[in-house]
Amino acid sequence: MLKKIFFWMVVYLFGVSFVNASCFDLNNTYKQYSSESTRYFDLYLATSYKDTEIRNGYYSQYTQYKSLASDTYYEYQSCKSRISDIFDKWYDASTLWRYSESISYFESYLVENWDTSDSNYGIARKNLSVSYKKYADSYFLKENYREAVNNYLKALAIDPKFQSANYLIAQSYLALNELNNAQNYAQIAYNNATSASDIDSAKGLLSEIQTKWDTANAKLNSVSNDTIAYLQYYLKDLNINIAWNQISNPRQVIVAVIDDGININHPDLTKNIWVAQNNVYGTSKIINFQNDGLPDNATAGEHGTMVAGIIGATTWNNEWIAWIAKNVKLMPIRIFDTDGGTKEEFIIKAIDYAIDNGANIINLSLGWSQFKYSKWMDETIKKAYDRWIFVVIAWWNGDVLANKQNWVNLDINPISPVCNNKGNNYSFWVFATNREWYRTLWTNYGKCTPFFAPWEEIVSTSVAWYNKVLWINYNQLDGTSFSAPIVSWILALGYNKYGKIPYSVAYDALSLATTTNSKGNPVLDANKYLNNLQVYFDKQNAKKIDGLKGKAKLQFDRYKKQYTHLSKETQKSKYQSLVSGFQRKSKTLKWDNLTINNLIIELINAEISKL
Repeated sequence: MLKKIFFWMVVYLFGVSFVNASCFDLNNTYKQYSSESTRYFDLYLATSYKDTEIRNGYYSQYTQYKSLASDTYYEYQSCKSRISDIFDKWYDASTLWRYSESISYFESYLVENWDTSDSNYGIARKNLSVSYKKYADSYFLKENYREAVNNYLKALAIDPKFQSANYLIAQSYLALNELNNAQNYAQIAYNNATSASDIDSAKGLLSEIQTKWDTANAKLNSVSNDTIAYLQYYLKDLNINIAWNQISNPRQVIVAVIDDGININHPDLTKNIWVAQNNVYGTSKIINFQNDGLPDNATAGEHGTMVAGIIGATTWNNEWIAWIAKNVKLMPIRIFDTDGGTKEEFIIKAIDYAIDNGANIINLSLGWSQFKYSKWMDETIKKAYDRWIFVVIAWWNGDVLANKQNWVNLDINPISPVCNNKGNNYSFWVFATNREWYRTLWTNYGKCTPFFAPWEEIVSTSVAWYNKVLWINYNQLDGTSFSAPIVSWILALGYNKYGKIPYSVAYDALSLATTTNSKGNPVLDANKYLNNLQVYFDKQNAKKIDGLKGKAKLQFDRYKKQYTHLSKETQKSKYQSLVSGFQRKSKTLKWDNLTINNLIIELINAEISKL
């Protein structure tokens, strides 16, 4: 009994439990018991026979530690046998891709065996990391990126140099849109990369993460809640949000899109399509001058649909794109056939139709180089000019007849309808600039116009058939054709605020509506255009008010002449009665008469104050 009590006291003192001890612990305990046993045996031998009690005590200690060492050795051997069995089970589970099971065996093995000098210990530790990584891979393939990250991190905790784990953690965090974490681990993967392919992969991932950062920042600074408005970089350049804030009650503006037709059923356009009262050119909403026998549903061209979307897509509807002008109606006029061909007579007829049917702006993204100067085109454009209808024309993209992309100086080689202006500024001609607002190399040029707008990576409404990659009703293309409607936008925005504007006023206001970007290039500024118009209208209003003041003074003088001979008290009473009458009257008057009415009230009140 005393022997058992002594045994468990020793176990307690050494901090070892046979039930929970690892093989490594048992081996160390066995060595300690053996050492104590040897020490007491040496003391026993070195003690004199005369000291019988001491000698017997050492011998008792020796036998007790020898027994403990024997028992511990037995437990140690049993533990070794057990972990060997665990190691075998782990190996089987690992080879059968049962990674969760193999992880459990690996962890059990490492709990049992702490002997770092044991070759199997190193193997188990290495393969536990591999199992965690493979287990994470299975989650990654299932797109359960959170669990994938958790298991990759466990693999890295065992083996910090696990290069592929860092890379896949970065990919998982990217999929979870946790960009800070993604960037940190991608950078670690790049720093630890040793092969050319690993370096390239990490660089590519860092670039992808940066692109997503840029997209997130662009979305944060987007001008509207439309889902891909952040791709419309030029909207922010145009200072459009501030311009929008100037317009609280936009007047309706009708923009004729003379092109290859519009997808009138496009969800971002259908509410903004102008409908003819009597369409003698077909049965659809599209005014079709081709008369080529095609059914109406075949007249929705991609080019015209993109131009239309630039001018009049619905904004702030949580759908796709945003555009500048408000309260727009798009007049869809088709002059091109399915091969992109047309005739000058179709263009002239289309412009005439737009003029006669209420268009305020006419967009011609044509630059039709087959046609040289003609007096008929001159007369048509002049007709629009005389009615304060703005004609916006693209300068076109190089020498299309010669199938070249180099630019053409239109002062030397004029094309129609761009050059049918005779130097009189009857229309707004537009050339193309890139994202940095440099004039692009292949846009035509000349000294006859100051107008320009971006052509590069323009996103707009489209026809799904043309976007064969994504098969959606939107597309992203380049071209001067898309620079012109951006200018049409801005002109429409002016119409939203002021209604009809004299041609020369709009021309001069837009010519001066530029700011300078960080590259030192002029950039169109929609807000500045509205401000320039405001200066004109303020002057006009000031002149008008001066004239109205004169009329108010004449009317007031007649009352004053009638009351001069009366007593001050009577005059005061008469004037107060007049003020009450004019105030009641003001509720029913329009602007001019209301202004005169209010000016008379001011004059009367000033006279009362003198009495």
